[in-house]
Amino acid sequence: MNEPVRAYPLALRALWAAVMVSLPVTSFRYYPHVFGTTQVKPLAFLPLVFAVPWALFLTWRARQWRWLGVVVPLLFFGLWALVSTLTGFFRQPVPWVGLSYPARALRAWLSFGVGLSFLLAALLFNRNLEELRFSLRWLYVGFVVVAVWGSLQVVALKVYHPLWPRLDHWQASFSAIGLLPHRISGMAYEPSWFANQLVGLYLPWLVASLAGGVALFRWRAVSAVLALVAAVLLVFTYSRGGVLTALAALLIVGLLALRRWLRGFRQSAAWRRAWPRWTAAGLLVGLVLAGSVALLLQNAYFASLFHLEPGQSLVRHFIEAHSGPRLAYAWAGLGVFAQHPWLGVGLGGSGFFLPQHLPSWSVTWLPEVARLTSRQYLAFLNPKDMYVRLLAETGIVGFVAFVAFVAVLVGYARRWCKGSADERWVGLAAVWILVATALRWFTQDSLAMPTLWISVGLFLGPLAWAPPAQSAP
Repeated sequence: MNEPVRAYPLALRALWAAVMVSLPVTSFRYYPHVFGTTQVKPLAFLPLVFAVPWALFLTWRARQWRWLGVVVPLLFFGLWALVSTLTGFFRQPVPWVGLSYPARALRAWLSFGVGLSFLLAALLFNRNLEELRFSLRWLYVGFVVVAVWGSLQVVALKVYHPLWPRLDHWQASFSAIGLLPHRISGMAYEPSWFANQLVGLYLPWLVASLAGGVALFRWRAVSAVLALVAAVLLVFTYSRGGVLTALAALLIVGLLALRRWLRGFRQSAAWRRAWPRWTAAGLLVGLVLAGSVALLLQNAYFASLFHLEPGQSLVRHFIEAHSGPRLAYAWAGLGVFAQHPWLGVGLGGSGFFLPQHLPSWSVTWLPEVARLTSRQYLAFLNPKDMYVRLLAETGIVGFVAFVAFVAVLVGYARRWCKGSADERWVGLAAVWILVATALRWFTQDSLAMPTLWISVGLFLGPLAWAPPAQSAP
């Protein structure tokens, strides 16, 4: 599996460690004004801009480029997105809230470039399992920091309320905004972003190491404790998408681990002797889940998603569950796609067309939509859904090209799952990451978020760098 590669210099490894540790800060407030008003300003990008050119230079000098093959489908998507963008320039939609299409297109491509830089870095710094473990150690150093910070927020939220204003002030000292009321945000911009980090970045490797029987740390109990802390923090984000995504990923990874355990139970006496431990672990997970669900259902915001009145339409249910605006924006995005099915309206251009495609019920029943589209406010809207955004902005061809890249990721996850006992746990983490990503894309549409690109690059890297004779475990 592991290709002999020359170790990077200590200073370069330190830069990569700094990237992994600083991932929790998603909206660093001290970025230069050239980054504009975007909310996605990851602190990790600062050490990244020094680490990636250095690593690329060393890779170029060693003439090692085989790993680039994994991003070929993404290159096809980029080329088609460029075609769509060029047609958007010729279409020249009417400027909206002072923004022209060239400005929005430039911002969209910069966001895409930021996301790709994180994927590129993860591929460059995870060339084998040893480097993957190095990355994960520093990833969880960052998690310990944000776990302490998030735990203080839980204490302030549920136990000692006078602490909340102080934490809010400290949060605003490094983040674009402070804390939102009644929910914890970690070091991220908002609670849903923090939930996305927990589900897409930290929980996959912890759960996979426990389910796969591989120790991430010297003591296996450390993984269990960190996973429990991450689960508790996730509950107090009250992120419905985050919690439901975690439950779906846990179910699928749990079934894969159970199948492996049953196979080992039939074939090995050692596995049969381990059944009390597995049973106890299952009971503990069940108790934690039951307690978490009971606590979440006491929250009116979370519980509203499951409260369906007899005879109530699905649209009205989404509105009552505080999800009406997201449904309206996605609805409008599909209207844009229906009008421009092949080329789309160009990367970053959907917001110019969304207002005229909003459903009539959205302006009537949703104060948020009515306010954002009024002449006094006139905000620039987004589809809030990655699938809808890709369809609206790059058309069916761009969407298929991006799905082809996702299919490559699925293939690499399967190859990990078919590997040796020391490798299959990476496959479990990859499955969790892909399930979580596929579900989270229904509620977010940013191409700049490092969580996706880093997590994908971590399991892609070792296989991408493996020699041809070892490329299929």
